[in-house]
Amino acid sequence: MWGILAALLLGAAILVLHHRDIPVEVETHRRNLIGSGMTTADRIAPVAKFVMAGSDKGSAAPAQASAIVQVKDRDGQQVYQASCVACHGTGIAGAPKVGDKGQWATRMLAGTEVLYRNALVGIQSPAGVMPAKGGNPSLSDKDVKAAVDFMVAKLN
Repeated sequence: MWGILAALLLGAAILVLHHRDIPVEVETHRRNLIGSGMTTADRIAPVAKFVMAGSDKGSAAPAQASAIVQVKDRDGQQVYQASCVACHGTGIAGAPKVGDKGQWATRMLAGTEVLYRNALVGIQSPAGVMPAKGGNPSLSDKDVKAAVDFMVAKLN
């Protein structure tokens, strides 16, 4: 019993000693903030503003925002590495592995347009599941088709 009491007192002492300098640190930080000349509104203001292209919230801002938001076209390999490799690299959920001609054979018989459609809108079959755009709705149709073309090219 005395051991437990001693441990509790020691723990309390350590806690008090560890936290005794906190008021001094808070005061130091407060003085630094006040001395900077920034108001509270300046300190909590957003660091950026997003304006959708075509909105009527100003004339110059939409052009700037759309230029920033646009993503450069990526080639099929880049899209594959960013969005497709998780499933098509390992065969998860029945995804045909890149370069495995046996797994791709029946899919290739349907033709490239069917591959594109299945990749774009998704498909569920006994062979597996393909979510629309590989589960990445931010991909453009062009990106998805480029990734399909990259995977098909790996069969040769």
